[in-house]
Amino acid sequence: VPPPPEEEQSLHPSKHFFPAGLLPHLAKVANGDRKYSYTPIQPQDIPKSVPPMSGKLTDYMNSRVKRFYEDLRDGGKTRLAQRDRELEEYEKQREMEAGLSMKPSP
Repeated sequence: VPPPPEEEQSLHPSKHFFPAGLLPHLAKVANGDRKYSYTPIQPQDIPKSVPPMSGKLTDYMNSRVKRFYEDLRDGGKTRLAQRDRELEEYEKQREMEAGLSMKPSP
């Protein structure tokens, strides 16, 4: 498949460009003569809105959602920095414990 023209490339950020109609055709070919073959979803069958959530978010889920949006804002830098600090503290603690265990008993 040749790459799309320059003006279309901006509409398709993926390097894998599939012309319209190619995937349904490939699915039909792959299904062969099976009883249930590929049929595309009709536009009227696609929900136009997301159903409301049932129940409240738990504290855990709230923290995960908050962390997700923080990662989106800064690319995960805050969480990576926190992980690095925790790792440094852990390594210092292990070094101190190892140093104490190596000291001879009086």
